[in-house]
Amino acid sequence: MPHSSNQITEIADASQAAPAARVAIGLGKRIIFACIPLLILGGLAEIGSRAYLRHRFAPYPYSLKVQALGSMTEAGYQIWQHPPNYTTWSLLSHFNGEGFRRDEELAPKKPAGVHRIFFMGGSAAFGTQPTGIYEKFSGQREYGLADTIAGWMERILRARYPRGNFQVINAATNWSKLHQQMIRYLAQIKDFEPDIIVSFDGQNDSSLRQIPQFLNGWEITEVAYHEEVLSRWEYRARPILGLSQTVYLAAMLLSGSHNVAVDQNLIAQYAGTGRPADHDSQRDAYYAENRAHMEQRVSEYVRTMRYFHEILEIDRVPHLLVLQPLISMDRTKPLTRQERAIQSYGFTHDDAGFWRENFVGRAIEEGNRLHHDGRLPFYPLMDPFSGMDAQAYTDYCHLTPAGNQVIAEKIIARLESEQPEVFQLNR
Repeated sequence: MPHSSNQITEIADASQAAPAARVAIGLGKRIIFACIPLLILGGLAEIGSRAYLRHRFAPYPYSLKVQALGSMTEAGYQIWQHPPNYTTWSLLSHFNGEGFRRDEELAPKKPAGVHRIFFMGGSAAFGTQPTGIYEKFSGQREYGLADTIAGWMERILRARYPRGNFQVINAATNWSKLHQQMIRYLAQIKDFEPDIIVSFDGQNDSSLRQIPQFLNGWEITEVAYHEEVLSRWEYRARPILGLSQTVYLAAMLLSGSHNVAVDQNLIAQYAGTGRPADHDSQRDAYYAENRAHMEQRVSEYVRTMRYFHEILEIDRVPHLLVLQPLISMDRTKPLTRQERAIQSYGFTHDDAGFWRENFVGRAIEEGNRLHHDGRLPFYPLMDPFSGMDAQAYTDYCHLTPAGNQVIAEKIIARLESEQPEVFQLNR
């Protein structure tokens, strides 16, 4: 029976489609066979990366889920915190299971005979080092827990009181303001039965300049966290890092964590400049022009100190509110050549310098007044390095390990003077 024209067309199309189908199937097989080695290599890379990372971060617990979050995570009213069990890529900073910068775990129930001092504050208390151009002045990027103020305090106290058992816990959080420390105390630290609370800060609160659209520094702090931390590409990329051990390892290796070389040319450029002759008059003129906004921020800071003090008084926890030193206001230390360069660079490049100096100056006046009236355990530690020839500052507010040792000794001396009952131990 002869085929119809439609049947003939279908047969012709089928005869043409058969080779095309065979070509597509063959191409698909080649793609599959080509992908198999890639999948094997990817799997091996993942296994190898996981093994390397576990070895790299030993003896600390390693979790990609934790590490990929980064060193700062959101924390409600406190705004941010350092995540538990996170370790920096350099291995110099580790957070225990409670999120404190400490290798050992800390049970809420304090063992008998143990005396706990919680050291709170921002980056200077934490032990963070300078970033950006200030790295080139100091060459210092990061140091370990033992060289922080809290680390020095623990070693000094254990040597001075061998029969005592002191734990000085580094509970500082980078960028934190005083109100964030107060919130963290209420939310967490009070449950760990502290014997003493020390707050070492001032620099971060002095950075809260007037922003008309926000009511207070709490709002400014929250907005700054989202704009300056969460909006950065490094933090936006965190979900990607958490997908693969290999990707995380590649990011870690590419970032690097080594100290930078000191730029001697930069130091030579600024070391001989010194404090401008009209610096103090310009600072005073700045205060006169910005007095209303300045007093609003100072009043807010002083009220926060009083709130924190009253909370700790209710809980019967001895405490000390320490105002940290700033290189721009240090008039007594014999500055090293690097420190002169750091100070001079700040005088010419720090747009917030006049705001900060006026804020700190007024905070000292108000804090001293309250301390004199017996209403605040306030300690303005503004000139602690008199007679110290070694370098203490690495930038405008961060300190060297030697500087931290001096600060630790002075804070301990003040605590022994104002809280002698805590130190009534057999030597």
